[in-house]
Amino acid sequence: MILDSNTLKKRLRYQGQQYGNGQAARGGSREPHMLEQAADRIDALEREALYCKTDYDYLLTITEDKDGLHEWLRMRSGRVGALLPANDRVEGRDAASSRRVPSHDGLCGNGNYNERAEK
Repeated sequence: MILDSNTLKKRLRYQGQQYGNGQAARGGSREPHMLEQAADRIDALEREALYCKTDYDYLLTITEDKDGLHEWLRMRSGRVGALLPANDRVEGRDAASSRRVPSHDGLCGNGNYNERAEK
């Protein structure tokens, strides 16, 4: 049985807290355990996937269909959407039209490295 994303993150955080509390009880420092960090990374990846899906859906509404671009955008949107938990999916062609669309050039949006703070 594969756990849904929210259940997996909840269990990772719980187990990480247990390990961290044990470390603190033995006199160690209470820093986030790697399991807690893994849950935070999953959250960050899901947010990024949601941004990508929203961007693909938005691009469909503003671009001409040159050389199969729309089919590629639909395919990418579907693949990224399949990675998201069901309650995070953005539905509809106008889903992204009311927000600024960041770039995904590896520079955290529009080049401002502090624009999107990760937990």
